[in-house]
Amino acid sequence: MSGPSPNDRIEACVLGALAGDEALAADLIAAIECLVETGGLDEDALRAAGLGVQPPGGPGGIGVRTLAYALLTPLDRPRLRRGAYRCAAVGAVDEGSAIAAVATAVIASDLGRGFDLEQALIRCHQTLLEEAPTALLTRLRPLEDEAPLSGDADPTMALQLAITALNRASGIDAVAAVLAGDATATSRTLAGALAGIRDGFEGWDASAIVAHPLRDRARAAAALLVSAATPATAAAQS
Repeated sequence: MSGPSPNDRIEACVLGALAGDEALAADLIAAIECLVETGGLDEDALRAAGLGVQPPGGPGGIGVRTLAYALLTPLDRPRLRRGAYRCAAVGAVDEGSAIAAVATAVIASDLGRGFDLEQALIRCHQTLLEEAPTALLTRLRPLEDEAPLSGDADPTMALQLAITALNRASGIDAVAAVLAGDATATSRTLAGALAGIRDGFEGWDASAIVAHPLRDRARAAAALLVSAATPATAAAQS
């Protein structure tokens, strides 16, 4: 397995989120800042960072926050699962939504280690087989070509739409373009971030975020995470 450097994957993930909903991208940045400062398991700290409420637009975006945990310790499956669950659950979502957020973090961690999308989905299915709702497990696959790309208020559907975009394109810009439109802003945020983890800055037009209000804060958050993260390797780990 090969691909972008671990540091590029981290930065491209955070900047890739800017391709979607601004408020959700701000959630990811806040989660990173809190995680680096406190370890990410302190519920009071998560609430103080603004993560004690549902994401803008509803629970569909809860998985975006958990990407911070996948980036920090991609090789420590128990720790990233525990942190992702805590971060999601404190955000006032139901159990099924919290598990979907954990699935998002698990997939992100494997993409960051160089596994391809199909492998990452299989590994996530195996990891969560005994605890995930059937509705989530059945959505750990891309949609068919003729399926409509809309309706991402539910976290499992937002994840499946992001998976579909990753399956159809490569690179942040191309992946985000698959989910163009206001109806898929949540899944586009997630897809852009996941594309950054998988593809790095491949085919990315940096000029697109020159005027983005979160650009400087996103870069600073990425730098914080790079300094704190445990480098991912391709070594298999369940």
